[in-house]
Amino acid sequence: MITSLRGSCACSQITYTSSVLPLNICHCHCTTCRKHSGAVFSTFASIPNTALTWTIRPPAAVKLVPSAIAVRGFCDSCGSPLFMKYHCRPEVTHVTMGTVDEGSVAGDLGGGYEHVFWNERAGWWRKDDGSGTKWGEFDDWYKKCLEQWEQGARVKRDDV
Repeated sequence: MITSLRGSCACSQITYTSSVLPLNICHCHCTTCRKHSGAVFSTFASIPNTALTWTIRPPAAVKLVPSAIAVRGFCDSCGSPLFMKYHCRPEVTHVTMGTVDEGSVAGDLGGGYEHVFWNERAGWWRKDDGSGTKWGEFDDWYKKCLEQWEQGARVKRDDV
């Protein structure tokens, strides 16, 4: 398998590789992401599960923290936030970009990343470099995805 990127937690007990570049990259400014990361926002790369390979070396384990709409994964040994998976889109894992190993990316990640929950951004953070689309909440596709998930249906990205 060709590796397009690789990453790990801070203690390197949990590592991953992806055979494809991310479908998209998004900066999330929601309060929950800011609290979980301890940063002004969390940046996620959306990668199909079929392209990801995880390696976990004992005694490390992935600690799962569920919420109403997603589950987050953290290294149980060092606490690094590793990923988030939305219940409505279980075929994709959103890995935290801070865990991607510098120099491991084989290709261009592009630019113009999205910013979601822009309306929840930290009040003290005023930087706006003018890049990327800014959504006050989820984009239309994720709203529909969550609505249908709550009703027990699945939606594909092309349906919106």
